Amino acid sequence: MMRRIKFTLVLLVIFFVGSFTLVAQPGNPQTTDPDAAVPITGLEWLIAGGCVLGLKRFLGSRKLSSKE
Repeated sequence: MMRRIKFTLVLLVIFFVGSFTLVAQPGNPQTTDPDAAVPITGLEWLIAGGCVLGLKRFLGSRKLSSKE
């Protein structure tokens, strides 16, 4: 039982120290152009594709329910 408490305590300390010291966001890129375009990464393409697929299925289900 004591070993489990020590293990949990060590994990909590690592978590809290890591959450305060690690920085997930990159620094300011120092762009001079305020209207610079932001590139669309893979995550945005996945979100857009999911929205299109959801809209297609939603409209398809509405068509099926109106035929019946």
